[in-house]
Amino acid sequence: MLKIDKSFTAAIGSDAVNSTVTDIIIALGQRLNIELVAEGVETQEQAKYLRSHGVHILQGYLYAQPMPLRDFPKWLAGSQPPPARHNGHITPVMPLR
Repeated sequence: MLKIDKSFTAAIGSDAVNSTVTDIIIALGQRLNIELVAEGVETQEQAKYLRSHGVHILQGYLYAQPMPLRDFPKWLAGSQPPPARHNGHITPVMPLR
């Protein structure tokens, strides 16, 4: 798994140099067949760009603010249905404690 730092995600559409670095990170992950995760997604524009470039795991305030694990089931129950391309399964990126 290769994570794209929020500083690079924030650059999408606003900072040509860091946006180019984002594209290079995406290309590297795809070339090495490594699953990509984008951190710090805050706008629909960023999400659309990342998805269109093959990044399908997105994290950030666009979806939810950080929360304690005990609050997650309530948040999930109240959220919109998953996107059509989503299989509905939630897989933790890190082990739950």
